[in-house]
Amino acid sequence: MTKYSKKSVKVAAVGMMFVGFWAFVAPVLAAVPSGIVPSQSVIEDWAVTDLTFETPVRQVESFKVDRDFVAWTEIDPEDQIRRLFSFDSGSVRLLAEMPRQEWDQDYGNGFFDSVEGNYDVADGRVVWSASDGTDREIWSYNGFDIVRVSDNTYDDNHPVTSGGRVAWTSYPGSGYNLMVSDRRGTRRIDGWHVKNYAFAGPNLYWLNRLPEEDWFRVFRENGQDVKAVGKGDDRAIVNYFWTDRQGTAAWEYSTKQWGYDKRETFISHRGAAPALRVIQRDVPPNITRIEDIADRSVILNVTNLLQSDAWDRVQLISVNGQERYLDRYVAVTKVRYFGNGLLVRHAVPDTSSALIIGNGMDSTDFILNEHVIHDRFEAADGLVAGALLKGGLLVRTDDGTSVIPTGGQVSRLAIGQGCVAWVEGEEGNGRLRSACPTVAVRGSNGQVSRVSGRLVKEAGNPDVYLFGIDGQRYRFPSETQFWGWYRDFSSVRTVSSAEMRRVNLAGSVLIRPNYRPVMVSGDPKVYGVTGDGELRWITSGDVMDELYGQGWEGRVATIPVRDLLDYHIGAPISSAAGGRMALAF
Repeated sequence: MTKYSKKSVKVAAVGMMFVGFWAFVAPVLAAVPSGIVPSQSVIEDWAVTDLTFETPVRQVESFKVDRDFVAWTEIDPEDQIRRLFSFDSGSVRLLAEMPRQEWDQDYGNGFFDSVEGNYDVADGRVVWSASDGTDREIWSYNGFDIVRVSDNTYDDNHPVTSGGRVAWTSYPGSGYNLMVSDRRGTRRIDGWHVKNYAFAGPNLYWLNRLPEEDWFRVFRENGQDVKAVGKGDDRAIVNYFWTDRQGTAAWEYSTKQWGYDKRETFISHRGAAPALRVIQRDVPPNITRIEDIADRSVILNVTNLLQSDAWDRVQLISVNGQERYLDRYVAVTKVRYFGNGLLVRHAVPDTSSALIIGNGMDSTDFILNEHVIHDRFEAADGLVAGALLKGGLLVRTDDGTSVIPTGGQVSRLAIGQGCVAWVEGEEGNGRLRSACPTVAVRGSNGQVSRVSGRLVKEAGNPDVYLFGIDGQRYRFPSETQFWGWYRDFSSVRTVSSAEMRRVNLAGSVLIRPNYRPVMVSGDPKVYGVTGDGELRWITSGDVMDELYGQGWEGRVATIPVRDLLDYHIGAPISSAAGGRMALAF
């Protein structure tokens, strides 16, 4: 890929609105309008992108991923410069450039991870804090344009984003204000002593106290109103809230009374008030740690220091209305929700070992019989990603397990909405890569290819398109094409008509192989769809039963004649073995 260097970066505007503005912010903000197209390849069902390569003057510091949008920071150790980059729909863009110490300052706001708290990526948007030449402001990039979110005479820091909303703290000189910008405009929703805050889907949660009270609460704002939902700690704690994309948050509260402590775990299901206290333990002798949440469920490790039997000292507990013991260990184990009630953890909790997936003590399966580096894995939203001890990246979805080859061990990884980003290789000589699932498309040239990308629609128009990483746009002719590839519509972004027209319409998304049998309007035959877009007539009901299971008749999709140009008619399938081979993706 074409590489940036500190001598070659040019300052240019993304969008005409900044033509006059950029003259005096050039030292700290920059953008490459067309972007740099990185190296990309398809490995099994995954589109893999080489985003950046480390050199002595550019080292990957941190990175975050949300579906096909990746944002990361790089450090130049020579000049002590920090740069913020993004990758979206096929190109890499430099978004901001500033002195390293500018993000290393937390301004007394109690943020321990200052770099992580000064940029965020979610739902097709990157947000960050950078100087406008006078003070620090909040900026946003949606894949097309850079927009200035805040505009005042004091510092704005630590932005987070979700669903197009942006929240941050501002410091006008007497306490910190919690600010939000969304469709209702920019407004202050709380002030004085805001400690921690995080988005959970449409809900923003934070710590503060009411003026007449001397204890702290957790508050929730959903774009319409503010409610106090439960008790909260009176000190800043790293990663205080556990959240999901549906609006639920969980946290632990310490009572700190009379020489002993009680740890109470609360969950606010999709913003419900009051929050439900799901579990309580005396500390000491217990040590509790939230591992993950999913809808109404919380999973925790609880260590009892008074337990004489080491194998019973650590209990893995799931709480959903009532406590359920999942396992007992000699050591605390990392656990993540995969989806559909399934949990992912190491087979041996305190060392590098294979990953197992299941819903409890008695129902577990090995994902792959290969060791994953201890605790170097993540799982969420139907995706597991883990760093293999022997090298390579393990990825598991509902559709199967793959291993993406790497040029060395994976040292860091992150996932978001079905995609993964990771750093591999030796420190200072590694590379940052990302991988997203692909879909099959038929281009206007008649060729079938596999691409990944982001889902978009126009406001007021239900039609959904795929903006591919190849820089092209593909339509979904019907919901049959959509549901074969995606779980829900949560990742669909709304763009303007102008943004939609900027991307060339180049073809259609095909029906996923093996998803459903299909018929063509006016044709009594039932077909299977292959990975290269062929319709193969399945000649007998017995073969249909073998390939699609009993009751397949109720799942047949119909292709209108107008969409038949997206497919070719291939040779008939007369055996189950031949069908399984032909219909594999």
